[in-house]
Amino acid sequence: MQLGVAALTLLALVTNPVEVVPQFEIAFERNGAIFLIHADGTNEERLSTAQDLPDLKLPTWSPDGGSLAFARVGRPAGVVVTDSASKAGRVCEVCVAPMDKGSLRRVARVALPDTLHDWNVSELEWARDGKRLEFAFTFPYEGGDAMPRILRYQVTALGKGLQPLSDNGLEDSFPVRRRVFDKFSPDGKWRFRDSTVNDIDELFVLGWGDTTGRQVTHTAQLRDSETIALWGFAPIDGAWSPDGAHILFEPLQEGADLPWGRLFSVNADGTNQMQLSREAYLLGEFPKGWSPDGKRLVFEDDDSICVTDFTPPVRKIAEGHTPDWRPGR
Repeated sequence: MQLGVAALTLLALVTNPVEVVPQFEIAFERNGAIFLIHADGTNEERLSTAQDLPDLKLPTWSPDGGSLAFARVGRPAGVVVTDSASKAGRVCEVCVAPMDKGSLRRVARVALPDTLHDWNVSELEWARDGKRLEFAFTFPYEGGDAMPRILRYQVTALGKGLQPLSDNGLEDSFPVRRRVFDKFSPDGKWRFRDSTVNDIDELFVLGWGDTTGRQVTHTAQLRDSETIALWGFAPIDGAWSPDGAHILFEPLQEGADLPWGRLFSVNADGTNQMQLSREAYLLGEFPKGWSPDGKRLVFEDDDSICVTDFTPPVRKIAEGHTPDWRPGR
């Protein structure tokens, strides 16, 4: 079912040149701008783009690391929108910036009327082949049994074939890099599951033909600390690292409209359980910012960009949001 509120305009408009040094590993957003930075926190640089729209969001590297997509949102001055229903509304543009000193390409524009001022750009993903982009607007969660409402679109990386997709927030139109709900290890040899130990949920890793498994999380050790003081008896959610060496997990809070927990990691053999974040994560929202070798992770914690190699301490490298690690760097 389509909500019928968006005016769509296909664009393949080359704007200003983008001059970027290709060696930066991490992209992130801060105060409505896109920044690039090395993984060690050095050489922070703002992405040079035309500021037609004030709020830049969700920098997302292409699968080959050759381009950076992002969304920009605002009310552009002097822009005439032909659809009378959306003349007064905000505009969201999806842009692609090549990292070889090419030109910024605006590949899609979605105009939303002012009645939708609470809609946020919530997703921006590349297809695995790098030829398509998918983006979505999500209305804030209203609590209870209501699901967030979503408007989702797909467009080619060259700005052709913009089309609305299902507004069902439980489906993806193509496989995304974040395999949040896939409990099998990347090589398919292992899987993990949630089991109860002394009335407390823990994760167990099992091999093929194994019915018992090996306990790898030990959240019971945390129950006397401030970190877990509010947790009840609730399941654990988790995700594998790309190399299968680590499991990210979040012990969940019981009784909330949306369960949440702080982000932890543990080695796949059950060693080195480590708290990564101090800020609570929403259910299933695991970071996507793995280094290409899978040995490091960039993620957001309490308005900060943090990098970890899974040995303490977690290192803060900048203030900002929604970091993404460049493939191949």
